[in-house]
Amino acid sequence: FHLFYSGQQNSAFNGVGFIIATRLKAAVTNFDPGSDRLAVLHPNACAPMSLIVSYAPSEVSPDDAKDEFYESLERVYSSIPKSRMILLMGDFNAEVGARRIGWEKEHGNFGHGSMNNNGLRLLSFAAAYRFGVANSWFRHHHKTTWRSNDMQTRKQLEYILISRRFG
Repeated sequence: FHLFYSGQQNSAFNGVGFIIATRLKAAVTNFDPGSDRLAVLHPNACAPMSLIVSYAPSEVSPDDAKDEFYESLERVYSSIPKSRMILLMGDFNAEVGARRIGWEKEHGNFGHGSMNNNGLRLLSFAAAYRFGVANSWFRHHHKTTWRSNDMQTRKQLEYILISRRFG
């Protein structure tokens, strides 16, 4: 396997990346290591495509850290030609919830839990840039991606978003 990584080396904090089979490394036309929270991989695929991986600040992080993350995400998104299919994936530390009222274009019928502030930020970004939350489009047997140490609390914090024009 080959790791395309963006972040500090030997750090236990932040960092994002892509792991691909070594035989597919030649299909990567470009890797943009933006920061320890965002990176972009441009594969040579059958359709022009860009993959953005993210690691958003947690729900308890200060609002200015969250604002900075979404401003960076907007800059990264804006730097990619709109002719490309864009997949946005990662740990958004967000809960978009099960209710989709007001978010029908961005949110499918199969969300989980209740919306939190990070979920509102994620759905607002999705609405502004015409993304859909793919995780919520289909019924999943296991919806949650995080479990607390007590093994009781479970949440869905990681998402895959796709440009709605391709979804």
